[in-house]
Amino acid sequence: KTEADNGTETEFNADASRLQKLRQGQAGFARWKMKAMPLLVGFAPNDFLRAALYRPALFGHAYSRWLRTIFSRSPHWTQGERELFAVATSAKPLSFLQASHAAVAAHVDPEALELLDDREACARKSPRLAAMLEFLDRLASDPQSLAPADAERLRTAGVSPEAAVQAIHVSAASHVINRIADALDFEIPPERDRRRMARFVAWFGYRS
Repeated sequence: KTEADNGTETEFNADASRLQKLRQGQAGFARWKMKAMPLLVGFAPNDFLRAALYRPALFGHAYSRWLRTIFSRSPHWTQGERELFAVATSAKPLSFLQASHAAVAAHVDPEALELLDDREACARKSPRLAAMLEFLDRLASDPQSLAPADAERLRTAGVSPEAAVQAIHVSAASHVINRIADALDFEIPPERDRRRMARFVAWFGYRS
């Protein structure tokens, strides 16, 4: 693949969209942490962890705190439902975020993904979950169309303001990492690593 540059042709590396420093640019303790992960937790560091550890003061620390806060146990949503909001944010199949959060959702609540695929069944089983998913769909695809009446529909379905805020934060954080993953061409971890990561997250939550 080439492009003209001052009359010359520049050849692009097929992997040019990826920042190679994500694989080997971490310094000090972060580099040791990445090397030790397979032994300590049973799975290799994925591209999100590499990005979070590359410039932790700039991105990783703040984003990790955000994740721990919004995915923490709460009276509003189960862990499976919180993971479902993240999966629903990434409708693109075989994306990094969708594959990673789907693995966690399947581990903590095997029926959760079925509800995402069958919204009528979801509405019958949990009207508040169905209403929240519909709201997040609209928020992602056509935010300008949302009005106070949409918030009222959430309340009517049994979604408290606090529950709605938490779900919106999960969706927002997922949109952020979706864009970073697309920009840096994150690789989808192997299925074995996704299953092991899901078990780790179920016990210890999100951390980097």
